[in-house]
Amino acid sequence: MRGTAPFLSLAPPNPDPCPPPQKPRRITLKDVAKASGYHFTTVSLALRGHKSIPEKTRRKIAAVADTLGYKRDPVFSVLSRYRSRSTPESRAPRIAFVTNYGYRSDGSLNAYYTAIWQGALEQGRRLGYSLEHLRVGVDEHDSCSLERHLQQNDIAGVILAAFQPGFAEVAIDWRNYAIAK
Repeated sequence: MRGTAPFLSLAPPNPDPCPPPQKPRRITLKDVAKASGYHFTTVSLALRGHKSIPEKTRRKIAAVADTLGYKRDPVFSVLSRYRSRSTPESRAPRIAFVTNYGYRSDGSLNAYYTAIWQGALEQGRRLGYSLEHLRVGVDEHDSCSLERHLQQNDIAGVILAAFQPGFAEVAIDWRNYAIAK
């Protein structure tokens, strides 16, 4: 036909009828979580063998991960280890054990209050707290220095132990702390 342009094809000549296979999508923690019915953070902990996840749950999640073909990404594993090492370790919350009474003439606590201190120290450690013994009174902390010490040392709570009213009283803003007597 005159006046018509020849038929133009933009397709490559003789296209391959079998395109190359696409790389399969990587199975992620979220895929394992969806298939197992657990949250992805639970799946992550389980696959790392974390003791907070029951053994039965860890085995179930591991079986689902194996079935799906999940493999830990070595790049992310290295990044995760780097990040956990580069962040400062968290300190145990600190509690002040404040006393103003029960001292012997040599300045040490008598046996009764020593037992109270040792018990509080042991129980605090068991619960993940760090205790610091602070004394108020003559030649010790006054209200200002005690409050300054509590603030500067990030102390979250105060135990008023062996504390006799009227003897070296402490006037600070107690609303900033959890208090036990």
